[in-house]
Amino acid sequence: MATSGTIKNTFRTGYTLQLRWTETTTSVSANTSTVKVEAQLVTSSGHTISSSIAKSIKITCDGTTKSATCYVGISSGQTKTLTTQTFTVKHNANGAKTAAISCTLGIEVTLGGTWYGSVSASGNAVLTTLALTPSAPTSFTITAGHGNYVGLGDTITLKWSGASGTITGYDLQFAAGSSGWN
Repeated sequence: MATSGTIKNTFRTGYTLQLRWTETTTSVSANTSTVKVEAQLVTSSGHTISSSIAKSIKITCDGTTKSATCYVGISSGQTKTLTTQTFTVKHNANGAKTAAISCTLGIEVTLGGTWYGSVSASGNAVLTTLALTPSAPTSFTITAGHGNYVGLGDTITLKWSGASGTITGYDLQFAAGSSGWN
């Protein structure tokens, strides 16, 4: 069931800020998903990031921001997880959701000199569309051919409104006398 993806930003040759997101759970009753976002630094061969100073990192998922502090030192050709954050994301009324995900990291890079600054990565996570149960109609009317009496060949008109959610069809039943529902 888990939906996942990767968002990347190569900010200097050989250096990438990478966000790996995974939809870990869904709740139809709450109309939500739990999304885990892992922020990573990736270096290619011959590139390092040295830091003995804690750096700030902010991850935003669907408008909620979480902050952390991390050490960003990383050796050549490695991937280092800086922080992992979990978010509860509310789906739209139809059960669909695309969540914006972004990350900003304060950084120090030694490239034959030192560069201080921040890097960011952003993108979208398309989450599982939840199959929501439609609400019950708020009104219902029936019009029969002769008031309360329906004769053979009479037209019966049914009207209802107020249902919300994804509706894929209706199951109509009727009873004739005491014969039970059909």
